[in-house]
Amino acid sequence: MLLIDDMVTSRMKLAHLVKKCCPDISVIGQSDRISEGLESIKNYKPDIVFLDVRLTKGDDNEILDHYKRKRNYYIIFTTVKDEKAIKILDDSGFYYLLKPITDKALTDAVCKANLVDRQTISKEKIEQLIKDFRKYHDI
Repeated sequence: MLLIDDMVTSRMKLAHLVKKCCPDISVIGQSDRISEGLESIKNYKPDIVFLDVRLTKGDDNEILDHYKRKRNYYIIFTTVKDEKAIKILDDSGFYYLLKPITDKALTDAVCKANLVDRQTISKEKIEQLIKDFRKYHDI
């Protein structure tokens, strides 16, 4: 599992929660910027990537572009209560967690991620999510 969030406290809390609620899953890396996150994805090949919706250090669409090509990991988005981001994610069908993340929400998300066949997520669906997030970030 890889954590990409520009807030160190958010990464620390999520890493602690993973250790507590999902002891059979390891956090193999953490990053506060997209460029490092992409390198970690390529080097460590995580099954799950937790990605903050609004990063100040990079464009999370870069990871979605990579995901569209590879689809060998599952992205779970994290966000604060942001109505526009939540609407985009609801429409996309991608799983997301609202901060602060609860034990149950985390375990549900990890279970769902482990059940999803990543190859069944269409490139069209990912492209639409990229377009929607580009509009969202331009606001």
